[in-house]
Amino acid sequence: MTAAVDAGATLSSHLGNGIPTTLPRHPNVIWRQLADDRLSAGLIADGHHLPFDTLEVMLRAKGPERAFLVSDSTEIGGRPPGRYRTAVGAEVELDAHQRLSEVGSDLLAGAAATLLDGVRNVAARTSLSLFAALELATRNPARLVPSAREGVGELRVGGPADIVVLDDHEGLALAGVVQSGRWVRG
Repeated sequence: MTAAVDAGATLSSHLGNGIPTTLPRHPNVIWRQLADDRLSAGLIADGHHLPFDTLEVMLRAKGPERAFLVSDSTEIGGRPPGRYRTAVGAEVELDAHQRLSEVGSDLLAGAAATLLDGVRNVAARTSLSLFAALELATRNPARLVPSAREGVGELRVGGPADIVVLDDHEGLALAGVVQSGRWVRG
């Protein structure tokens, strides 16, 4: 891990995901990533990839400025509970709590929760505010992952005007989407 960071790595995507189910307590690759301030961490806030107390600790270790949300959502996202065959041929099961796992296994098979679900979870289940949770899904990824489009992740005159409109009265329901200044959903 240290060699990767020394060579220029700056992001830990899906921190904690894809890690062997048995790790030494100390040291291990998760602690190394959390401890290195040169790394920013992508976190899946669905409650399955990271229990909420673990998410809280990771957010505190990285600080809100070096963390961002990722969804790990698959084609199963938005579907009702049940068994599904994925495009890659795996058989997966989605339970009533949106936990997506390989059939016959406790291993996760991606996620069914959206990035907006992650924002809701961070705001409701961690010490961060709604504003900070929104920054984890908007400003931070735009700042941490250089984009080909100037102005992504910020609102400013002459910017791309990509906006997600949320209704806070409805539990952060998606109220509309503006893409390049045009309503595409609303």
